[in-house]
Amino acid sequence: MTEAKNLQDLDKSMPEAGPTQIGRSRVAATGAWGGYSNGEIPLSAMTAVPAQVGQPYLRPDAAVAFFAVSRAYESRFGSAVSLTEAYRDLARQKALYAVYQNGGTLAAVPGTSVHGWGQACDFGGGIQTPGSVQKLWMNANAPAFGWQPRGDSFSSPEAWHFEYDGSYEPGGSGAASPAVAFATNTGELWTWAGAPGTLGFGTGTKLGVAANTSPAVRTFGDTSAVAINSTNGSLYTWSGRAGTLGFGADAKVGVRPGTSPSIVRMPNGQYAVAFQATDGGLWTWVGAPGTVGFAAPARVGMKDKTSPSITVVGAKAVVAFQANTGALWTWTGDPGTTGGATSTTEGMAAGTSPAITAIGSKAAVAFNSGGNLWTWSGTPATIGGGSSTKLGMWPGSSPSMTTVGSNAAVAFRASGGGGLYTWSGQPDTVGFGASTKLGMKDGTVPSITTVGTNVAVAFEADSGSLYTWSGAPATTGFGADSRLGMYPVGGPSIG
Repeated sequence: MTEAKNLQDLDKSMPEAGPTQIGRSRVAATGAWGGYSNGEIPLSAMTAVPAQVGQPYLRPDAAVAFFAVSRAYESRFGSAVSLTEAYRDLARQKALYAVYQNGGTLAAVPGTSVHGWGQACDFGGGIQTPGSVQKLWMNANAPAFGWQPRGDSFSSPEAWHFEYDGSYEPGGSGAASPAVAFATNTGELWTWAGAPGTLGFGTGTKLGVAANTSPAVRTFGDTSAVAINSTNGSLYTWSGRAGTLGFGADAKVGVRPGTSPSIVRMPNGQYAVAFQATDGGLWTWVGAPGTVGFAAPARVGMKDKTSPSITVVGAKAVVAFQANTGALWTWTGDPGTTGGATSTTEGMAAGTSPAITAIGSKAAVAFNSGGNLWTWSGTPATIGGGSSTKLGMWPGSSPSMTTVGSNAAVAFRASGGGGLYTWSGQPDTVGFGASTKLGMKDGTVPSITTVGTNVAVAFEADSGSLYTWSGAPATTGFGADSRLGMYPVGGPSIG
């Protein structure tokens, strides 16, 4: 998605009239913000969206509303909304206005375009055609998400042009959608933004991810935090909006080759990371992502080539891991301290890693035992209890786990065909699972997170591309190809 380079390209875009031409009024939420000038807003202050022309960004709250309406549109039409253009910088607006002055399409006076505030979208895919079913649906439904069809009232109507009025109030944390962190086929850390099950949009961070490892991500509000085993063998943390460059920092503590960290946001706003250090032991790190922070050993050994999983129960961090005995253990304490750990006495498949989540005052863990998916429940750092779901897992594969209401949900690669399955139920029960009918790449692990009453899963498809899937756990749901290539071993993280 690059800026148009000549007048012919510019004339193909969809410029809107400015207030000096048509004298239309605006709600107070539309206009100047952040102390920036029209068309001169730093991209780091905005959120990435999948625009095809110009700068693919919107004001953060407008991006939240965009992804929300896109998801609703996809539920109706089976594909994400087609976004032609979003933010337009001043140089592009000047070029479009010059075309207009030479007899081209109507364009706003530079410095007055709502695109220049990152609060306007030009849509395609049929929305640009008056009377089409797509246009009629958008006019009827987009205002509920704060997107008004103001182009209809221009002196020269533009069916494609919608403006954000600031009225949309998302639920939950206010994030447009969960973010995805992954290593591309070049080994670079990328983050992806979009509604799960849609094309979305990704951008590189210029940070290298160690071979055969996976990043870990958590999103709060419009900011994501990522932990990686970097190419220099050190723990790195990154912070930024998904789909932007962001910034990262070396925590200056080594991570065991071939292992991956896990990250969680603590109640005090700091982030905690669990990882297998170069000494083979479980360590935890605490700090603000993108800073050095502080790390300390838990003084308990881990099985080589396995990775821990971290969550929060109450005010404490809780970690599940495969100990060097091959048993599932849980650890609890303040991150960056020794804490305390206990064996659950449950055996794990060699070389696999568990996944943990919190359900009320207890921890729930999913793990591969004897080639089957097992779940465990209990007070952290106690024996607790585990049982088989009687669902087969791909040899050597590991699950991912989240909480939906009072139940747990698990994503895993199933035995047999090796496809993506999801499971739902109370931990330490059989529960029930279902195939998504989507294939997974050998040597990779899926990642799952909660989105309202549904779940979203990120995984590497058998094509080698990043896919996202959305639906109720233990249903077929629906998935989409991001068209972004991934490193052939490891897996993405969503959260």
